[in-house]
Amino acid sequence: MGARGPVGFPDKVHELHGTRPRSTRRGAAASVKLAPAAPAPPEWLSEAARAEWQRLVPELDRQGLVAVVDQPILAAYCASVGVLERAATELADCDSITVEGARGAVKAPQFLAWRDASMLTATLAAKVFATPETRVRLRVAESEGLSPIAQSVLD
Repeated sequence: MGARGPVGFPDKVHELHGTRPRSTRRGAAASVKLAPAAPAPPEWLSEAARAEWQRLVPELDRQGLVAVVDQPILAAYCASVGVLERAATELADCDSITVEGARGAVKAPQFLAWRDASMLTATLAAKVFATPETRVRLRVAESEGLSPIAQSVLD
């Protein structure tokens, strides 16, 4: 069985917060070190997903928060943004978020698609540092160069 609870911060983030890094705890494995580098977008991304990739990945790369191995999670997040945009457009074209079904009023399929895409996008956004909460938790300071956390987050 795996460890309980959310995935912890990298050791360098613990060091900056003044807390005890995982690597100093009994039986902890060493951290994986990856070179910061922006991955290329996959060919299959939709136009909206590709626009999100072009908005997000250069900024993550500038902060040193992305590695080539991050392509699948970044692609999943960007694709979910594309699906969310399409679902929101379809929902806006509806007269109501409910439709009459065999047993009375039910949620419209467009609403369900929008709700599911919203939830998936929010979940994946937290994984790729695309929410204010995750950025505050990492305390990535905006500057011309890399912040101390950004320089060490992949170490």
